[in-house]
Amino acid sequence: MAKDQPTDGMTRAKRNRGRERLSAIEVMNFVKRPRAERSLLLHDGAGLYLIRHKRGGLSWVFKYRHEGAARTLGLGPWPECDLAKARTRHGAARTLLKVDRVDPIEHKRQELAAKRLAMAKAMTFEEAA
Repeated sequence: MAKDQPTDGMTRAKRNRGRERLSAIEVMNFVKRPRAERSLLLHDGAGLYLIRHKRGGLSWVFKYRHEGAARTLGLGPWPECDLAKARTRHGAARTLLKVDRVDPIEHKRQELAAKRLAMAKAMTFEEAA
């Protein structure tokens, strides 16, 4: 059997048809590519993309549709957010979308608003004295 053939009998093309198509090596090869005049996308499957922006920055995004509208959720910049962390964040957002029927962007906004409200209600130094 050839070295690059999977042991489960599936070809690489069939195995990589769904989610989690990318390997760490493929991500590194994409990262090393020179800047382009337009944004470039590297697809991992199920709406997870690594985007190389025109100005050179790299970030992970989740592209999806909610109630007929196309949405894009930022998952984090590369290299702070590596492939494994991006897949974890993508899985959580996809669960919110598919199982709970909640827009992940709106959910994130509500969480941030709740944190801000909790911080505003926190005791100040004047109240403690």
